[in-house]
Amino acid sequence: MIAFVVRHMACDACGEAYAEDNVCVVLHTDEQLVLEACCEACHAQQVITAYDRPPYEQLHREEPVVPVIVTQDDVEGWSAFLAGFTGDVYDLLAQS
Repeated sequence: MIAFVVRHMACDACGEAYAEDNVCVVLHTDEQLVLEACCEACHAQQVITAYDRPPYEQLHREEPVVPVIVTQDDVEGWSAFLAGFTGDVYDLLAQS
């Protein structure tokens, strides 16, 4: 993971690449790594959290999620709604 940070990440403050000596693991659990990177150029520090798998896979659900079947009526209803809709995505989400 340190090699990934050195190769693919840069300092948020100045954009400089991190040196391998300036990235260390500060916490390691079964599910995540927490690294700390310190920029040689500006000395800004950044905490980076990496997970073994996507965090949404770690959610514990009591019951399985059953997908909803989208019918032709659903498509036609949304099509009619969107045809008369004026606004941006924020307005769209506020109305739904």
